[in-house]
Amino acid sequence: MNKPPEYEDGVHDIPEETYFALPHFSNSDLKNINRSPAHYWYDKYEKPADDPTPAQLIGKILHTAILEPEKFDQHFVVLPPDAPKRPTKAQRNAKKPNEASQLAMQWWDAWEGANAHRTIIDAEKGTEFKRIADSIRAHPELKPFMKKGRAELSMLATDPETDLPVRCRPDWMCRVDKHLVVIDYKSAEDARPGPFSRNAYNYGYFQQAAFYLDVITWAYGQRPDIFLFAAFEKTPPYAVKLYEVTPEAIIRAGEGYRSALHIAKACLESTEWPSYPTDIEPIEYPKWAKD
Repeated sequence: MNKPPEYEDGVHDIPEETYFALPHFSNSDLKNINRSPAHYWYDKYEKPADDPTPAQLIGKILHTAILEPEKFDQHFVVLPPDAPKRPTKAQRNAKKPNEASQLAMQWWDAWEGANAHRTIIDAEKGTEFKRIADSIRAHPELKPFMKKGRAELSMLATDPETDLPVRCRPDWMCRVDKHLVVIDYKSAEDARPGPFSRNAYNYGYFQQAAFYLDVITWAYGQRPDIFLFAAFEKTPPYAVKLYEVTPEAIIRAGEGYRSALHIAKACLESTEWPSYPTDIEPIEYPKWAKD
């Protein structure tokens, strides 16, 4: 891969692929480092490039539908509900396909040719994604935030303690009554406080909030007044719930990302990226499993 262009600290509107190629440490990088530096190094520099997973693709589709609906048709196309069934390999290899098969193959060849630059979404999923986006945009507390703002601006900065480059890409930033607001959208099986709080801990959402608040402050020159998680369910009735991380949780979560940055600095200086500690540790029966 070619060396990515260099950018000064600040706020940038750059393509997603350029952003992810930058050497700056992201929140995902720091989560990997907190597992072990070796996991970070493998994921960053050795892991083979794969096509997006189904979950990643759905996430990209939903983000576009929610945050940049005007760009949806540039990247995606919904299969018409009356489209003929996609021809099978056997039908295409048949010596004498019947008339229905011939018509289906002609339709698909023409339609796929016209939409080769876009990702195809089946009609049922297309309806589902639209309903999710509509539910989010109809939320009474989100409406004023969604009227005017910017999606996925790239924030580049230098951590003042370690002097390491850091980056983040908030889903949405806007100003409401002079308040700087940041919103991150999270899909959830269950958006109620109990289940979402557990997921927020398990998936590192608290650390993300602490990290984003600091990086945005350094890059933008102003600390956000409000940082929200908009949790949305992907099944009917597509319920939405908003959460603001408490100041106490931000402080505690900030310790996690700061520790990772100091580990990264030490690894860069030593040029070693070790895995788990090599000592033998006792392992207890899990507390949750005890009678």
